[in-house]
Amino acid sequence: MSNIEEIPFIAKYIDKVTNKEVSLSSILTKNNNNSDTILLCHGMFGNKNSELNIHLLNGLKNIWSVLRFDFEGNGNSSGEWSYADYEREVRNISDIIDYSEKKFNIKIVAIIGHSKAGADVFIAASRTNLIKNEKCCFISLGGRLTFGKPEKRFRKEELDIINSAYA
Repeated sequence: MSNIEEIPFIAKYIDKVTNKEVSLSSILTKNNNNSDTILLCHGMFGNKNSELNIHLLNGLKNIWSVLRFDFEGNGNSSGEWSYADYEREVRNISDIIDYSEKKFNIKIVAIIGHSKAGADVFIAASRTNLIKNEKCCFISLGGRLTFGKPEKRFRKEELDIINSAYA
């Protein structure tokens, strides 16, 4: 029997600011040998099953439990998509942590945010009342240089400098 189980769930709660019901589509990949859990937060236009999240999940799940979710208005979560509602996304992070820690008896020890969610993670880190675990690690992964076609983002001279640095 595997020590890892996939638990899809919907976190339903009332947002404390808007007083509206929120439903966050989530998946806990529970490593039954470790209740320490890493929360993965997707970037703009992404979702809990984005390519980067799946790569991170596959690298982490044999050591830690991993929690993924769709921000409000993304993927299969309720709500309307918005371009820059950092406050709402930070509340989503806090609320999914509270919900999941109580429901599954896990402890969030790290939060990884990619691209736009990297900013959400740092905002959450700056608000000591949002994250109960004072030893929680916050990681922001920039996506601009690692994904897509860099030749469309840089001039030839800049690409030559970047390529020579890695030669």
